[in-house]
Amino acid sequence: GAPTRLRRIETGADKPDAAVLLHTCEAMAVLPRHTTCVGDHLHKDVLMAQTAGVHDVWAKYGTARDPADLALPEQLRHWHSSTVDTERFGSAPTPTYTLETSLLELRDLFDFAP
Repeated sequence: GAPTRLRRIETGADKPDAAVLLHTCEAMAVLPRHTTCVGDHLHKDVLMAQTAGVHDVWAKYGTARDPADLALPEQLRHWHSSTVDTERFGSAPTPTYTLETSLLELRDLFDFAP
């Protein structure tokens, strides 16, 4: 197919601020309700999308990490990693949609149109 064009959009905000998505929607001339945000972080992606009025999709498969990669950081800190997100962001939101294994699952959830 045709090559994908990438475009950097300065939002003046950082995730999980909903302004990130709202500014992006405005720059792309699309309504939030016609937009889908896919992310692997419940707070930074799913909650942000829900707050912005965008369809939220949790890429659960993106949370899988090799235990060997996480072993050293877990040993060096004095807190549990799941505690950090809860203390920083509050309780985790419930995603509206979840992708278990692949981004291709989006085809089963949405009808995409130009």
